[in-house]
Amino acid sequence: MNPPDCRRTKMTLKIPDAARRNCGSVRPGLLFLAVGMLAVLVVPLALKFRSSSSPPDVETSVPPGGAPPSQTDTADVRERRARSSAAFVPRATPTTPDVAPEPAQEAAAPNMLDNLPRTQETIQAAGLIAQLSQLNLGGSAMTPEQTVSIAEQLQRITALGTPAVAAIRDFLEKGENSSFGAAKLPGGAPSAASASDLRVGVLDSLAKIGGPEAVAVAGEALQKSTSPSEITLLARTLEQQAPGQFRDAALSASRQALTSLSRNASTEQDVSGLFQVLQKYGDASVIPELQNLSQQWRYYGMIAIGGMADGQGVSALVNMVQAPGAQASGYQQIATQMLAQLAPSSPDAQAALIAQAKAGEIHNWSEVAQSLSGARLTFGTDSLAGDNNNQDLKVTATHHVVAGNQNFRTVNAPLGETQIAQNEALIEQLLNHTQDPAAREALQKARTNLRPGGGN
Repeated sequence: MNPPDCRRTKMTLKIPDAARRNCGSVRPGLLFLAVGMLAVLVVPLALKFRSSSSPPDVETSVPPGGAPPSQTDTADVRERRARSSAAFVPRATPTTPDVAPEPAQEAAAPNMLDNLPRTQETIQAAGLIAQLSQLNLGGSAMTPEQTVSIAEQLQRITALGTPAVAAIRDFLEKGENSSFGAAKLPGGAPSAASASDLRVGVLDSLAKIGGPEAVAVAGEALQKSTSPSEITLLARTLEQQAPGQFRDAALSASRQALTSLSRNASTEQDVSGLFQVLQKYGDASVIPELQNLSQQWRYYGMIAIGGMADGQGVSALVNMVQAPGAQASGYQQIATQMLAQLAPSSPDAQAALIAQAKAGEIHNWSEVAQSLSGARLTFGTDSLAGDNNNQDLKVTATHHVVAGNQNFRTVNAPLGETQIAQNEALIEQLLNHTQDPAAREALQKARTNLRPGGGN
């Protein structure tokens, strides 16, 4: 056998010189050993190159503990998948909630007050207001000619309609005013037929114009005004044109104005309209306020408490009548008179009146008896409804109290047969509990006046 030809071997191995010299004597076992060593070196390098060049094995769709590995996966893949699963840590839930994306903002509705109609009529209204602002009579009373002229100017503003609303708002925003020196009635009460100043005049025009634009401007003015006459006029206007919508605003404005004015004992402003707002728009929660305000405006406070709807003020009047020192304080007589007005329709008021008679604590029998025959103490004017709604009232006396500039009146309204019978029964009970000659005379006169033709 010839020795192998080493030059024909395809693999060029680095064989030691001794082996090369003895190439012809290389044994088959040694050759296999050399080939095995070569495989050991080459195969791992090939696998490593394949691993580094392939994309990472990221299991994003299979959670830990998910489906078992495929039976066809290699051992290496299964091992790397196991390491990946073991290293997976769920993200902790944030302690603060993610901020939700803000919803798409709808287009804001245009502000009516900033988009009031402005036309040539608006310019004309502004000119008329400017002319009226030049007239300032201060404390002087208006002459008949001036009264007519002012009324005509205000009527022209009203006739311009909705475009005049913008001019009125512009004027109100300036905070300016001109006094018209309203005419005075006997006793010092201002005339309800004439505007006291320019602001009241244009607010009256605003009420007559009406419409949503006028309501919006009136509502804005109510929130800003501190004038008793303005607040009363605005409250009435808004209640007529938007029933119930501005009552809270009217109550708030009235409270603030009365609180401010109560610190000024010398004020000459008539605040009866503010008391009427509290009486008609408020509930039982305003009664403590009315009691406190009675310290300065005694008659206004008592009239308002007695006029609360559904007899809500009866218990407060009873407490004021029966409280220790009530007679000395001056509240007792007025509160007793108000209870007499309410007694025919209120069992609590009736019981309190009889108890006072038994105890000999009624000291104004004349006023009490008149109340039982139909007489009522009311505010000088019904600022929220107007006297046109009370045409059946017969005014028997007007009253003026300098302290607090209080103006009120005594009125008589026709009574139905049922109420007449109730009043007669109450008068009989009171006659049975008093022997005071003056009291009995007053009660008997009241019983006579209850019947038509009694000469009330």
